[in-house]
Amino acid sequence: MWCNQLTGSDASFVIDSQGFIIANYGRIPPEGLDGLGAELCYAAEMLGKISPGFGTIAWVDLDYDDARIVGYQVKNDAGESFILGFLSPNANYFSQKITISRAIQNNLGKMM
Repeated sequence: MWCNQLTGSDASFVIDSQGFIIANYGRIPPEGLDGLGAELCYAAEMLGKISPGFGTIAWVDLDYDDARIVGYQVKNDAGESFILGFLSPNANYFSQKITISRAIQNNLGKMM
């Protein structure tokens, strides 16, 4: 709910490392989110291989004609990862990326 309010997203969701949606909040599209989770994980994995010298992919931002899908990839010290995703955040979400990133990193130990 916090992420939806902060970014103005229609929905937010959490994807585990296998691509499964494990939590969501907001207006989920009629076709659901299942395939979206797997594809967003795959996109982050492939993007990470393009230039591994830059480090781990943090944000993936996909623009479409009528929507935007955004994902923030989080990895903990044990190597487990998940993606926090947003459907159609409003334009001000760009200015909130650092706030979201810091909040997740500061609370990661409590969440995992």
